[in-house]
Amino acid sequence: MQPIGFHVTFSGESAFKAMMTQYGWARHPMISRIGELHQGVPMTFIYGSRSWVDKQPGIRVQRLRPESEVDVEIIDGAGHHIFADKPDQFNEIVMKICRGADAAEKTIRSMVAAKEQEERDQREMLSQLAH
Repeated sequence: MQPIGFHVTFSGESAFKAMMTQYGWARHPMISRIGELHQGVPMTFIYGSRSWVDKQPGIRVQRLRPESEVDVEIIDGAGHHIFADKPDQFNEIVMKICRGADAAEKTIRSMVAAKEQEERDQREMLSQLAH
C-alpha cells in the first residue's frame, strides 16, 4: 500500500478542503449593491433554520429597504438544501412568490393598457379639436 499523500495533488487537496469547509463567501456580495435596485422590486430570502448560511443579510436588506417588499422566510428544521429537507414548506413559499409575481404582472399590464387607451383618447380628442 502506498501513502495516500503520494497520489493527492495540491489542487485536489485544495478542492477537498474547500468541499469540506462549511462556510462560503460571495465574491461580489449583493448587499453592497442592493440600493441600486428599484424600490418596487420585491425580494424573498428563504433560509433553513439549520443551514450554515448566515441569515443576517436578508434581515439587513429588510432594514435597508423599508419602502420595499422584503420577506425573510426561515423554514424550521431545514438545512441548507431546503427544497430537499422540507419540500412542502419550500414549495408553498415559492408558489406564494410566483402567485404574487403573476398578480403583479396582470396589474401592471392592465395599468399599461389603461394608460395607452387614455393616450389614444387624448390624441383623438386633440385631432377632433384641430378640425
